[in-house]
Amino acid sequence: APQGLLSAITTPLLPFSGKLRMLLEPFILANKTNDEGNEESVFQFAERRLGKYAAQNLISTLVGGIYAGNAHELSIRAAFPHLYELEKQYGSLVRGMLAKMFSAISSSDGCTRAQTHKHYELISSKRGMNGLVSALADKCSGVSLRYKTPIETISSVKSGGYTVTTPDGKQNFDMLAICCNANDMAAITSELSKEMSQQLSKIAFAPVFVCGMGFDELQLAHPLDAFGYLAAPKDGRIVLGTLFNSALFAGRAPEGKALVTVIAVGTRNRQAFSLSDEELQSTIYEQVKPALGVSGQPEFISSFRTEYALPQYDIWHNTTKTAVNNIAGALAGLYIGGNSFGGVSMSDCVLTSRNIADRIFFDIKCGTS
Repeated sequence: APQGLLSAITTPLLPFSGKLRMLLEPFILANKTNDEGNEESVFQFAERRLGKYAAQNLISTLVGGIYAGNAHELSIRAAFPHLYELEKQYGSLVRGMLAKMFSAISSSDGCTRAQTHKHYELISSKRGMNGLVSALADKCSGVSLRYKTPIETISSVKSGGYTVTTPDGKQNFDMLAICCNANDMAAITSELSKEMSQQLSKIAFAPVFVCGMGFDELQLAHPLDAFGYLAAPKDGRIVLGTLFNSALFAGRAPEGKALVTVIAVGTRNRQAFSLSDEELQSTIYEQVKPALGVSGQPEFISSFRTEYALPQYDIWHNTTKTAVNNIAGALAGLYIGGNSFGGVSMSDCVLTSRNIADRIFFDIKCGTS
C-alpha cells in the first residue's frame, strides 16, 4: 500500500483515474448529515471522500484485515471514529491530518518534529500472546484466579451485588466487570437483565479460521520482509490476510525455517466456515502459494476456528452500545468491557480495561458501589 506521495503515484493498486480522484479529497464537501440516525457505511464514506477505486481496492481490503468484515456493512462512525471526527471537525481527511500535525509541532515547545511524534513498534511475548495473560496472572498476588470455570448465569441479589453461577456452584460479588464477547455476554446476563441481553444479542460477529503454516525458507520465493499482506475482496478468495510471524519476532521458528499465519473466512466468506478444517487448510494453501512463491507442501500446518471472532461495528452499533451502557449504568457495580464496544485491537482492549479499573477504584473510594 502507498505510504508516501511517490508510492501513491506509482502504486499498481489504483488506476490513474483513481489516483487523480484521491487528490481531490481536500476539495470534497463534508457530509453534514452523517450522524446518529443517518449512519454512513465505511464504503460510502471512502467512496465519497476518496473515490470508488480507493474504496474498493484499499479500504475494503483494510476492513477485511481489521474486522474480518464488509466495508458496505460497517459504520464509519463506529468502526473508524477518528476518520469520522477528522471530516466533522476539519471538513477533510487531508486537512485534518495536516492540522493535527502542525498542532503537534506548534505545541512542542521547541522540540524537533521527530520528537513530537510518538514511536510505535510491534511487541509480543516470547511465549506468544499467552505470555501476556500469564504475566498478568503472575502479578496478581493475593488475587483468587479461577481457570476453566465457565459462567452459566449472572443474577442480582436483593440486598445488592450479584450472584455468579458456575458448574462449581454459586458465589456472590459486590461488583462485576464482564469482558467476554457480546454473544457470551448476552447468554450469561439473560437473568440479570432481559433487555440488556436482547441488545447484546444484536451484535453480529465475523467467523474466523486461523491457519499456521511452517516452511523451510528455501521453499519460499518471497523474502518475508514485511509485516505480511492483506488480500483484496475477490470471488472465491477466503484469505483475508497473512502475517509473517518469524520475520516479525525472534523465536517463532527454528533457524532456516519460516512461520506464517493466515487469517481467513470473515463475513464476506461466511459460507466457507461450514467446510472442514482439512478443506479450509487446502484452500488456504492454494491461495497463499502464488503470493509467497511456495514450492512443495508445508512442513507442518495447524489451525483453529472461532465463530465469534470479531464484533461487527455495523450501522446500528452505536445505538446498541448506548442502550447497553445505559442499562448497565443503572445497575450499581456492573461494568461492561471487552472488544464489543471499545475497539477490537489488543491496545483498545487494554485501554478499555484500564478505564474500567479506574472507574471501579473511583466508585469504591466514593462509596457509590
